[in-house]
Formats: sequence, C-alpha cells, structure tokens
Amino acid sequence: MAHVYPGYPQRWRAGVMRGIVGRRSTSMPTVVGVLTAEERQEVEEVVLRYIATRSRDFPKLRASREVPLDLLARGALEHPVGKYRWRCIDLLDHLGDASADAIFRTALNDPLPRVRRHAQHALDCMKCRPR
Repeated sequence: MAHVYPGYPQRWRAGVMRGIVGRRSTSMPTVVGVLTAEERQEVEEVVLRYIATRSRDFPKLRASREVPLDLLARGALEHPVGKYRWRCIDLLDHLGDASADAIFRTALNDPLPRVRRHAQHALDCMKCRPR
C-alpha cells in the first residue's frame, strides 16, 4: 500500500532520530519555584550519593537523619531535569515520613510519566516507608 504523502516514512524516521517527533518536553518542573545553581548541585550530589543505597539500609539511614529531606523535597518539585526529580521522589519514598505526602501529591502533575508513576507509588505503597 502506498503512503498518502511521498517520503513520509523517511521524514518521520529522520524526525525521530533527531528527537523531534514523539517527544514530549520533560525538562520543566510543574512548580514555579527555582533552585539556585548551588542548590541544584547539592540536590544532584545528594541523589548520586544515596540512590545506590540497599533497601535493607534505608531504616538505618532514615534513623540517622543524615539525608537532607527538605532539599530532596525541593528537588522533587523544582529540579529542571526529570531524572533528578524522579530520583528525589524515590529517595523521599524510602527515607521520608507522612509529611512528604504533599510533595508526592504535587508531583502527580509532573510532565514526566516516570515521576508521576513513582509519586503514585509513594502514596500507595505501605512497604517502602513507615507512616
């Protein structure tokens, strides 16, 4: 069967290869607040330091209060890179308490599906963190 538009598959594939077709902008967070460059770097350092923590070590890390949860909460909503928003949600899910629920509810409106999915998980899962 011939395509209605000549050259359609080639142009479409070229657009996909350049990242034009089928991409949704995921770089902007949903909350208007803006992290300063120093805060952004701190969020990234905290995420990179603690994201590889084993599940069995989260209770000990939670009890030590070593991780700055307020910084992770701001990163979950205000970081311009979706990967870091997602990782902040993940860490808050395991290290935070019920006070982080407001952050998770706000993150349900994030443009990145992965962030929304993890925020929904954090609200629903009783296994990850104590309430």
